Amino acid sequence: MGLYEEAVTFALDVPDNSFELAKSVVRSHKLKEPMANEENKRLWLLVARYVVKDSHDDMERALNIIKDSNCLSIEDILPHLSDFTNIGPFKPGIKSSLEKYSNNIKKLQEHMKTFTNTAEEIRKDTDLLKQRSMVVVSNKKCNLSQQPVLGTQFLLFPCQHVFRLDAAMQKTVSHYNINESKMNFNELLEIASKECPLCGQIMLEEVMKPFINPGDPKEIELARSWRIDDEFLGQDDYKMP
Repeated sequence: MGLYEEAVTFALDVPDNSFELAKSVVRSHKLKEPMANEENKRLWLLVARYVVKDSHDDMERALNIIKDSNCLSIEDILPHLSDFTNIGPFKPGIKSSLEKYSNNIKKLQEHMKTFTNTAEEIRKDTDLLKQRSMVVVSNKKCNLSQQPVLGTQFLLFPCQHVFRLDAAMQKTVSHYNINESKMNFNELLEIASKECPLCGQIMLEEVMKPFINPGDPKEIELARSWRIDDEFLGQDDYKMP
């Protein structure tokens, strides 16, 4: 039923060393049903609060609950200690936590340095792309329509594929089944110029498309026109269904 907190709370209300019963409840629930780390930590924290409150000056029991839980740390326990608690027994744990935080800070600083360097490299690459130029010869033809691109609007991609704008937009509209009446020219242009139709996602998706559209009667008729009659096949040849 997932009533973990209620079960632990009831176990803590049982007199005579009830935190041991609560610990067993948490363990048994974790074995029966997988729990998220945060949920598991919250249940152990319920037990830890009781142990800290019940133990008073016996901090050894509080340290044991940290070891038993495998998810709590000294900093989870400290806020629940009284103001006059002797934290001497916690010194090794506090020191270990501080060292852990120090190591984490160093790792974060290294990650930040890496991200900063990466961002700088991306900025440099972007600046280089802005200054990049390509040459289109006078007899260059569209890689889709095979029509000359000079004298009309065209798209030139870094892969050196070039397309007449009308052909690229028609390809985009056809592939994505776009309703042109619901989009303006600039929106279609943005989609068409996003990536090369012969190198990008469109080409990858079209690899999985059949050559013949089973829903198009004209294409079905065209496919049938290429069928080889059985009379032209030998007895040992494969016969088409």
